[in-house]
Amino acid sequence: MTNITFYKPTKYKQTAIGQVPEEWDIKPLNKIANFFSGLWKGKNPPFVLVNVIRNTNFLKNGKLDYSDVVQIEVEENQFKNRKLKKDDIILERSGGGPNQPVGRVVLFDRDSDDFSLSNFTTAIRIKDEFRETIKPLFLYNFLHYYYISGNTDTMQSQTTGIRNLDFQRYKRIEIFIPKVGEQQKISEVLSKIDEVIETVNVGIERWQKIKKAAMRQLLTRGIGHKKFKYVKGVGEIPEEWNIDNLKNITLNILTGSTPLRSEDDYWIDGDIPWLTNEEVSDGIINFITNTKNHVTKKALKKTNLSLIPENSVILSLTASVGKVAINKIPLTTNQQFNSFVVDKGKAVPEYLAYRFLFDKERIMSLSGKTTFKFISKGKISNFEIPLPSLPEQQKIAGILQKIDEVIETKKQKKKHLERAKKEMMRLLLTGKVRIKV
Repeated sequence: MTNITFYKPTKYKQTAIGQVPEEWDIKPLNKIANFFSGLWKGKNPPFVLVNVIRNTNFLKNGKLDYSDVVQIEVEENQFKNRKLKKDDIILERSGGGPNQPVGRVVLFDRDSDDFSLSNFTTAIRIKDEFRETIKPLFLYNFLHYYYISGNTDTMQSQTTGIRNLDFQRYKRIEIFIPKVGEQQKISEVLSKIDEVIETVNVGIERWQKIKKAAMRQLLTRGIGHKKFKYVKGVGEIPEEWNIDNLKNITLNILTGSTPLRSEDDYWIDGDIPWLTNEEVSDGIINFITNTKNHVTKKALKKTNLSLIPENSVILSLTASVGKVAINKIPLTTNQQFNSFVVDKGKAVPEYLAYRFLFDKERIMSLSGKTTFKFISKGKISNFEIPLPSLPEQQKIAGILQKIDEVIETKKQKKKHLERAKKEMMRLLLTGKVRIKV
């Protein structure tokens, strides 16, 4: 990156949307760009096979994932007017979800003439007369910041479960436009931060692969074993290991419940933590120290809730099967979980938790081939667990926890960088901080 000098401007002009630097221009999006909608499978020949960018190719970081682009036969006449060009911006007009408002944007950055976009999206292309004064990467960064700042939240409507963007409102977005040199400097700074974030992300992915390999080695071969045996339904394990089912290595298996929401006495001023599936991430051991919701002592006494002692292993067995947690506080859960009060003389809680993560597919097979995944307490009680000695369980769990600590440190660094980038976007794209050109 070339030398960058930041400074704070002293002269602003007042606009309908706040102060901007005096020499910056402001134009609505539909003044500077043309738009064309996407397409889907053709009905009338002749057809042509093309690569079609879909919403599913939009990554969370605002980039495009080209690894899963679908090829579709579309009408040749439609494709002629819907070919993507390098530096087109693709806008998501339909889709989204409760935690992902519609309105995401990505930048198409390939030199190719065989790409189009799906009918849930729209292409934004800078008009020819503005191509010398507005750079596509700058406009993309502006629209991406506009989205991640929550500005499209009020522009969406919902029909039949699909969220639709109010495109007429979106086209009238006011774009702040510095001189080209500053646009390029702003994009340079943001791209450099992206490079650092990507380096951290590559490190996370590498350690996740290390963890996966370590789990396979440690949970099937153990530590220092030479002889192995085959156990039906489990696979090959060290000869010295035992096999036992969950009901024999736990003091209790507790099922959660949801007290009636209509009973205020069960919820208002409650101080007993109550865990839900949405609070537990997939693929890791979640150590629970607090919950979003709390129930009262009356709810605990009058309903089917059980108070789960700390350091129990909690496993989701309905819908999102296979999420794992260990509670560091006494708590209750909803009905999506079973909680295993571990017999410490037979199993180490952390070892059992890693075992659940590793054996996720084997656990899911207990639900059969039904669309709605559900595993009964009876079935999970008889689930067989390979058991090393307690010292070996502790060593295995300790090694895996060290790897998880490395991954978590890198994830926190990535979050910090993403927050820093968002703040830098706010400062640079609104002119609160300028870059000397």
